[in-house]
Amino acid sequence: KQWYQRRVRGKFIFLQMTKRAKGGNIGSILATTPGVQVGTMVHCTDNSGVKLLKVISVIQSCTRLKRRACASVGGVLVCSVKKGKEDQLGKVVRAVLVRQRKYINRKGSPRIKFEDNAAIMLNDKNEVKASNISGAVAKECLEK
Repeated sequence: KQWYQRRVRGKFIFLQMTKRAKGGNIGSILATTPGVQVGTMVHCTDNSGVKLLKVISVIQSCTRLKRRACASVGGVLVCSVKKGKEDQLGKVVRAVLVRQRKYINRKGSPRIKFEDNAAIMLNDKNEVKASNISGAVAKECLEK
């Protein structure tokens, strides 16, 4: 057992050290490396008419105060439309990240990375808005 001392109200007390938890495994997913942060430009890979999105925020990202929110594959993003159809420019939409340039650790296989950051737009019920998805989709996105 390991102990450390801490000063509380002017007195030293001895506390027992806790064991560190092992890495975060979720099924076949290892803890995925965050690859997209606030301000990143992301390609839209569906047939909704939008071509480029800018990340405004990340939903359910537990980040530290004054640190930029990050997302990995399968994370839900809040984005602003930068390129696309005239009627959709400037709109705020939700999207899920399906590809990232930063590598992804996979259980039992080497690390994998894609050539671009890509997302798919979602509707209000968190369902895919478009009917067609172009390009590869990471299997970590499907498991989350």
